[in-house]
Amino acid sequence: ADVSRLLVARRSTVHKSSAGRVLVVAGSPGKLGAALLSAHGAQRAGAGLVTIATSPAAADALDHRVLEVMTARIDPDTPEAALQKLLAPCNAVVVGPGLGLDAATRRVVDAVVFGFDGPKVLDADAISHFADRGAELLRAKNVVLTPHAGELGRLLGIPYEEVENDRFAAVARAVEL
Repeated sequence: ADVSRLLVARRSTVHKSSAGRVLVVAGSPGKLGAALLSAHGAQRAGAGLVTIATSPAAADALDHRVLEVMTARIDPDTPEAALQKLLAPCNAVVVGPGLGLDAATRRVVDAVVFGFDGPKVLDADAISHFADRGAELLRAKNVVLTPHAGELGRLLGIPYEEVENDRFAAVARAVEL
């Protein structure tokens, strides 16, 4: 009820581009489900135009699975330039689900986290990329983290069991980073 008061009803003539654009930087071969779930979540939340940006191989595989979601390929040689173009028209970004943990992917995560000033949801692998550099997240603007216990544990340098045993203390510690 509280949220419904904040939502404005859309006119029947609204165009998808004027109803909010979300870029989902996610997925890799073998982990396409994470990208699809995130994209569908953005649609269900009300985004008018959702695009999954991922590696060329993952995008090729996704093209056979998506109907309402668009796909875009991130050039592995120049991910920063590719993402700059993709991020420019966006209102919000999701980065990390099923993306991977290699050095090339870290460049992608950094390009989004530090190159886009709008709202960013960091999930899964994007959070894990900051395991040994959590203090760098302080430079990022408009970031929401959505870690599970293992990801938060990696970010804090503690075992996930410690997070599970006292979630409130772990969150308080993360806020102090």
